[in-house]
Amino acid sequence: MAITKKEMRSQLNGTFRQRMKGLGFKGSGLSYRMKTDKFLFVIDIDVNFKKLESYIGFGIQPIVLKKKGDLGFINLGTIASGSCELTKVLTWCFKKPSWKMSDNVTENERSAEQMVELIQLKAMPVIQAYITNPSILDTITPSDIDNDYILEQKLGGVYPTGLHVRTAWMLALYQENVNPKRAAQFAKKGLAYVEREEVKITGKLKKMVEDGDLTGSIFGSDPEDEPFFGMEDLKRIAVMK
Repeated sequence: MAITKKEMRSQLNGTFRQRMKGLGFKGSGLSYRMKTDKFLFVIDIDVNFKKLESYIGFGIQPIVLKKKGDLGFINLGTIASGSCELTKVLTWCFKKPSWKMSDNVTENERSAEQMVELIQLKAMPVIQAYITNPSILDTITPSDIDNDYILEQKLGGVYPTGLHVRTAWMLALYQENVNPKRAAQFAKKGLAYVEREEVKITGKLKKMVEDGDLTGSIFGSDPEDEPFFGMEDLKRIAVMK
């Protein structure tokens, strides 16, 4: 017998919710969040009900980012972990990326306990790093974007969503009102990525976007007309002094 989304939410509203509350998160069911002055931390339990498997999504969203280019405003109350600018799927190891779920409450509670343990082990140290050093994004330079290893290290082990151009866009917006000159450097870096055409929009890739096979969004509303949703932001910020 398969478990429903409603039943799963109900089960997670028990011990799992209380444990998450103890870690400082607010939420219920499959979604939890914690907020500081500069960042929103999101934990989502993504359940594949066909395979009866669950995954833990972890996202960090800079509060200053209010709008996602031509895609519209960002709702911090509902944003999913995979839509945040910095993300990571929490796993024990690559061979065990998910937990088996069932209609057995005891088994699911055991899985939920293991998920909380993983969140404590792999998400909480990252969150603490951002709380202890709220200026953590200020340590990144435009040249760091070219080096994924350095970028991951400076970001505390999470990864930027999308391509390098989106990372440059995020950092340009992050710096726009506090350091316009630095923001312009990131914006120019982003425009340089666009000129180099990081991704060639093939028919196959466009179909993947339309079918929803790509996580997150790096393109505008029409990939053929606009390769990146933050182009206008990059152009505007690039001329700041």
